[in-house]
Amino acid sequence: YKIAVMKSRLSTVMTNVKAIKNSAEMYYLINGRYLSDDINELDIEIAACTKSEGGLMSCPDTNTSYNYNGNAPSNPSQRYEVIGYWPAYLPTSDGNKFWQIAYTMVLDKAQSGNGKRYCSANPLNYNETAEKVCRSMGGKPAGTYNWEL
Repeated sequence: YKIAVMKSRLSTVMTNVKAIKNSAEMYYLINGRYLSDDINELDIEIAACTKSEGGLMSCPDTNTSYNYNGNAPSNPSQRYEVIGYWPAYLPTSDGNKFWQIAYTMVLDKAQSGNGKRYCSANPLNYNETAEKVCRSMGGKPAGTYNWEL
């Protein structure tokens, strides 16, 4: 039952990640490049979510958050990707980040992993059910706590 509930909640994250990715791909088609870590410039709005500095968008009503990662000029090897977190991606007092499951879509023109999708269970906030959810999505292992879908 827990796995079914978590998969249901994750499906909303997956839908929103795809919408953000599509917006980034549209920006690329128009401008010939991706934005660099600024979700505010993307033409995307998600109900009850707030964009903040950099690539972050938080959605308190659904306890989710999203992160758009573009290439920073100081780190040209960083790949372009959109990540959705459930529960939300929040800093903790010890400096770690709190989330259980992350869903990642790598953008189509990224330097590596173009178009790939991943489900990840957070090793710092490990939850066996989160790992089972990622495994149940039919992907192949892509490292500890990560599955390529």
